[in-house]
Amino acid sequence: MVPVALDPVRARQLRCQGSDAGRTLTDVTLEAIGAGGATVSEVVIEVSEGRLGGLVSLVRDGDPDVVACTAEEAVALAVRGAVKMYATDAALAHASARPAKPARHGGAGGPETVH
Repeated sequence: MVPVALDPVRARQLRCQGSDAGRTLTDVTLEAIGAGGATVSEVVIEVSEGRLGGLVSLVRDGDPDVVACTAEEAVALAVRGAVKMYATDAALAHASARPAKPARHGGAGGPETVH
């Protein structure tokens, strides 16, 4: 597991698709990708310049493209787009090298953890 910090409000937004809170930028982004004839095929959490980041794989007419983003954006696209999310070995090593936070209510990562 690679912990990607999300504030509690953002975690609730991702969990509550179609809520009264309105559409999120992630929802609009996914709609725009689809309107352009592309689909998000997968999301990869990686390490770049010592920080977690994301790579989003898009496919349009069989042609692949990869777009870099923050780890938080990658998680949001994976959760809201219901696509597979992976982590590189470097991201897993990065996560295990970080000091563990004490467990809080709601699981190992607290109530804002998206599983």
